[in-house]
Amino acid sequence: MQKQTVSVEEFAAVMGIGRNLAYRSVERGDVRAVKIGKRIVIPRAEVERLLNGAQSQNNAA
Repeated sequence: MQKQTVSVEEFAAVMGIGRNLAYRSVERGDVRAVKIGKRIVIPRAEVERLLNGAQSQNNAA
């Protein structure tokens, strides 16, 4: 079974961005995230949405 959420660090690695930028994106609301206790996690559906959006932008260019 696949995890339903990823950590901010995992998100940064998948997106090819730095950890600080990933946290700033969450803080600004650019990336939908959930706080569980002290952890911030990002739903897998949000990661897929952002990846699909990035692919669409690359195809349009």
